[in-house]
Amino acid sequence: MEFGFTKEQEKFRKEIQEFFINELPSDNRMDHRHDLFLTERQLAFSWQLQQKAGEKGYLAPGWSKESGGLGLGNIEHGITTEEAGYWNVTWPSQQGLRVCGPPLHLFGSEEQKKKFLPAIAKGKQVWYQAFTEPEAGSDEANVQLRAVRNGDEFILNGQKTFITAQCPADYLYTLVKTEDTIPKHRGLSLFLIPAHAPGITYRPLLSMTTFTVEIFFDDVRISKDALTSTLNHLNYFSKPF
Repeated sequence: MEFGFTKEQEKFRKEIQEFFINELPSDNRMDHRHDLFLTERQLAFSWQLQQKAGEKGYLAPGWSKESGGLGLGNIEHGITTEEAGYWNVTWPSQQGLRVCGPPLHLFGSEEQKKKFLPAIAKGKQVWYQAFTEPEAGSDEANVQLRAVRNGDEFILNGQKTFITAQCPADYLYTLVKTEDTIPKHRGLSLFLIPAHAPGITYRPLLSMTTFTVEIFFDDVRISKDALTSTLNHLNYFSKPF
């Protein structure tokens, strides 16, 4: 039995390697392996590189072409991830690509998929995973950010904390409490929230390893279309994929 890569996969790896060799000049090899924070120059370069990689489909090669990928498989996805790691490349949209995009493939509405997935795959949107709260870290069922239905909208009040924030976000992939009368792990829903909706404010938090923020929601009104899948569904959607 042969466990090596196919000729096509090796060709794809060489293509990815050549991309990084050509796009990473010798005096700017993203050499921040031991830095805790990216400088403005490094972040700007990362963003430019991400745009170029996204246009070629390299950010999400395993996603379908309709979703902005190359329609390849998990092996090719692993190849691009491995090569990016070798060159020590950081993608500003990492959370969208690795955390938010995969569940959207499975549970998002067709409208949500068309709206968000190509933009994520092309590196044009930055997402935060907004789950952690002062009293809800590993215990996601203890989330207190509350959404109350009001006609065709939901009104959100509460906060998130220690949210990784390498650069400003476009959307928040947010776990929210939507029901009090059923077991708490069932009364949760996921919302795709515009990051700068009225009533949302941010406060920076410095940690030892990365830049994080607190996010405050004060009577934030969002459309019912921001809900992912079913209201009050089990928090399976929040699990890693």
